Formats: sequence, structure tokens, C-alpha cells
Amino acid sequence: MSNSSVILRASAVSLTLALLAAIVYCVLGPYSHMSRIWWIPDWVGDWADRHPFFRNFPPFAALSFILFFAVTFYQVDRRGDLSRNASVLAASHFQWRRALLCFGAVALLGTSLEFLQQLVPERKEYAHPWQIMWSVAGALVGAFGAAVLMRLLCASDKAGLATDTKKDDRPSLLREHDPDC
Repeated sequence: MSNSSVILRASAVSLTLALLAAIVYCVLGPYSHMSRIWWIPDWVGDWADRHPFFRNFPPFAALSFILFFAVTFYQVDRRGDLSRNASVLAASHFQWRRALLCFGAVALLGTSLEFLQQLVPERKEYAHPWQIMWSVAGALVGAFGAAVLMRLLCASDKAGLATDTKKDDRPSLLREHDPDC
């Protein structure tokens, strides 16, 4: 495992956990108004308070997007050096399965958190169908957006290799982390 593998894997996992903690705090915290949370910038809190249903879309899209890459890097690192060993992940349908897994996990999390709000006595608003719908939509767009981005990056990486006249035996950073490339 190279240093870049360790750094990318640690970054993806750290971002996922930090975003997850922020989402859990915002959804289950004592304030239903985001502008009252001290660490959220004023303009973000004001925007979120003006759009009470849609405000769930961006964080859940970001979470599923980052989670897709964290899962990809974890699965690749578990299987060892992919430049010598083609793994089970090499088939492109596994990329869509990873996206489906991330979508399902984040959508379930978003739905569960909305219902768990009912246990917080300070909250004045509870699970609303539109909040749940926007959470699920964010999870869908984030996970499958990440899968599409990975496919586009893989295609451009392959095109660069096809047009390169010099033989370079070193695997690219992208191919090192995604065997679908």
C-alpha cells in the first residue's frame, strides 16, 4: 500500500466521519434553526432556515458522495496491489453496487434521523415527508454522482494512456484506487 493510498483512504474516512457527526448534531441537536448553531456560518444557517425541507439535500448528497470513495478505497486496499492482481472489483457493475450500497446506507440514516427527532424534547419540528424525501434524493444524487464521476475519470485516464507514446509502467493514482479503470 503506497503513501498516497493511506492518505486518500484516511482523508475519505475522516471526511465521512466528520460530516456524519455534523449531520447527526444538526438533526438531533436542540435547535431546529440552523442559524442558532454557532459553528455554521451565518449565510449557510440563514439559507437553511429559509429552505427547511431542501436543506437536507446538500449534506446527505455530500455524505453519500464521500462515502462512495471511502468504500472504494477501503475495498481496494483490502485486496492488495491491484496493478498485479485483478480483483473481484474489476467488473464495472461493482461500481454501481457500491453506489447502491452508499445510497441505501445514507438514505436509511437520513430517514432514521428524521424519526429520531421525535425523541428530542427541545425540537419543535418532527419528521416531515418532504425532509425525508430530500434526504433520500441527496443520498441518491451523491452516490450515483460519485459513481459517474469515477467512470468519467477512469475513461479520461484510459484515453490518456492510449494516446501516450511513452511506456509508463507506474500505475496512475486513479487506477491504483479503482480497479474499474
